[in-house]
Amino acid sequence: MKKILLTLIVFILFSVSVFAASRSAGGDTTDDARKAMESERLENAREDLQEKKVAVKRVTERVKERLATVDASEAGLKCGDLDNIDERVKCRLNLEGRDRYKEAQLQFLPEECRAQDGDARSRCIRVYKLTQQCWESKDDKLRISCVKRNMGLEKPVKEEIASCKELEGDERVQCVKDLRESVYDSIKFRFYNLEEKAERLLEAGKIDEETVAKLVSDLETKKIEFNEAKTLSEKKVIINEVKEIWKNFVKAVREYNGGIDEN
Repeated sequence: MKKILLTLIVFILFSVSVFAASRSAGGDTTDDARKAMESERLENAREDLQEKKVAVKRVTERVKERLATVDASEAGLKCGDLDNIDERVKCRLNLEGRDRYKEAQLQFLPEECRAQDGDARSRCIRVYKLTQQCWESKDDKLRISCVKRNMGLEKPVKEEIASCKELEGDERVQCVKDLRESVYDSIKFRFYNLEEKAERLLEAGKIDEETVAKLVSDLETKKIEFNEAKTLSEKKVIINEVKEIWKNFVKAVREYNGGIDEN
């Protein structure tokens, strides 16, 4: 009886140890599987991040690649050698062959570019040349969309910002800087669009040259001030001033046409 009891005890102890070992082995297997899944998840996350970085680089380099194909030479650009902005604007308004909407070529040296030096001046000229094709359209929205597309803003700004946030360190800083520059360029080209609208009204005989020259001169000055503004609030003030300038111009057009709104 004692032998049977002893044998039973030994069997029970052996069974318990085997069961414990089995559970331990199963636990190790579960842990290994969990670690493997976590490793795979991290690897997929790294691949996704890398893909996003590549996509963002395409966004930030989009404008640079396009600008690199444009000649920054000032050769052939007229009116830039005159003494003051009023004379230069009138020269611009009286250029022969005002069919640049068809030719999509920049004929004059923009005041904004004239006020800059070195690389900034070259980039400015390239940007204007790159976007000349956008003025072929008579539709405001199409012109602005064309400019934004040429400036690399093919997605809403919020999405572009989110893309920049996917980056880290210097890449993120550069992405935000490039995006800010493109956004500011698109804002200034809204000023430019107002100039083009005014010049079309002049060509149609719906406003006099002096009034258009003053508008263009004022808006060109505002573009320079916009570049020089250090803070976002200062830039907003300039945008509001441009709105007021345009409002007064529209009023002048209405009066010129006997009270008929030609805007």
